[in-house]
Amino acid sequence: MPLAKLAIGSIHPRMGQDPLTCAKRRVQDAERHVANLVWMIERLEKSQPPNPRAAAKAREVLATLEQSLKLAREYLRRERQGRGL
Repeated sequence: MPLAKLAIGSIHPRMGQDPLTCAKRRVQDAERHVANLVWMIERLEKSQPPNPRAAAKAREVLATLEQSLKLAREYLRRERQGRGL
């Protein structure tokens, strides 16, 4: 589909939802993933015996997830701004 036809408020071609709804869902999903990983890191650090290598690796993944969340929030902000919300 040409980009000119994908205006704000259009229907997302793959999901059958408008971009604002998809953006909200992406933010919610990313927030849930970040929260779950934070919980898992805490568990790894408090486990007996502690597992610092796994916790360190999980923190690397967390940094990536937090960046994805930041981008999802920015996309949501732009979608809302484009609609005057």
